[in-house]
Amino acid sequence: MRKIFIIGAAVMLSGLVLGACQTSDPSGDVGRGSVPDSDVVIYARDNTFDKTVLEGRAGDAIVVEVKNLGDTNHEFRVEDLGLTTGTIEPGETAHARLRIPKGVTEFQCSYHGGMDGVIEGG
Repeated sequence: MRKIFIIGAAVMLSGLVLGACQTSDPSGDVGRGSVPDSDVVIYARDNTFDKTVLEGRAGDAIVVEVKNLGDTNHEFRVEDLGLTTGTIEPGETAHARLRIPKGVTEFQCSYHGGMDGVIEGG
């Protein structure tokens, strides 16, 4: 029983370390820091975005600002648009400029399962 507990603890600890070390490179029209013309601000906390639905008119250009208020790395990724802010470390802010696609398009932080949302373009 003790051996199983030790192995389980080691697996959980390695998962925490790997989750904290994940990184990705930026892609698309993205940058670091806040911008005065942001249309929406999303707060990333550990394993959640505070906004999970972004709505707008398809074709409109928007700026999404993402502030990492958590203790682990996050990213804002829109796979269908080839866009990612890259790694946003704790306490950092990144922004992304994009055109709202028609229909429903998913966004996520690929570091944390279930940390996702949608962009709805009508």
